Amino acid sequence: MLQDAIQPRESWAPPVLPSAGTDHLPSTAFTLRHHQHLARSGERPDHLHQILQGWAGRYRLLSDGRRQITGLYLPGDLCDPCWLDGGRAVQSVVALTPIQASRTSRREMESQAANDVALMKFLWRQTQFTQQIQAEWLVNLGRKNAIERLSHLLCELYTRLSSAGAADQKSCDMPLTQLDLADLAGLTPVHVNRTLQEMRSMQLIELQSRRLTIMDWESLRRIAWFDPAYLAVRSARDSFQAAA
Repeated sequence: MLQDAIQPRESWAPPVLPSAGTDHLPSTAFTLRHHQHLARSGERPDHLHQILQGWAGRYRLLSDGRRQITGLYLPGDLCDPCWLDGGRAVQSVVALTPIQASRTSRREMESQAANDVALMKFLWRQTQFTQQIQAEWLVNLGRKNAIERLSHLLCELYTRLSSAGAADQKSCDMPLTQLDLADLAGLTPVHVNRTLQEMRSMQLIELQSRRLTIMDWESLRRIAWFDPAYLAVRSARDSFQAAA
């Protein structure tokens, strides 16, 4: 039966990452509409943000209009650890969906981190988490073909959302457009469309109504060369959020 065919195998779910507890800092809740910016290239961000709901993306726009999305911020993620140094944002960060987030003053965070070992460890985990994702993306873009790239991206997104409690046993939200996926994977939208159709025909995934359903996790993971170990640096439930 079809229902039996898509039942999760023993290795279906990504590992549950341990929570390191909650670090409390004065924070403010806020919302952003789709396409609003958390920061633009060249600005000096005064706050760090933790995404509570929604997705944001860091990107570089070339002078001819081509865009490369270089990072994704999902529920639980800190945006952006590199802003702690007080320098200018090298790349812009935009809301890819409506966002709910909390923000904390960079200066207050730096001041407390100087005397708070738990907060310092939290910031270190967030920075390490971001660096290890970037290293995997470099391999993905540099050495994999289209179906391997997209398979890896979908495996990573499902794993990160599952760790944040934002996915069910075999599906998760997928608000990214084919243009977004193209800008993430270094492909054209036409190539992304063709590759997704191939993945559907192989019964690896379903994409419908902005929802991703993984039909065959083991095959998708194998095609992607996906090893989730690089995501186990910190729990997506880590938080510096205080009651707003």
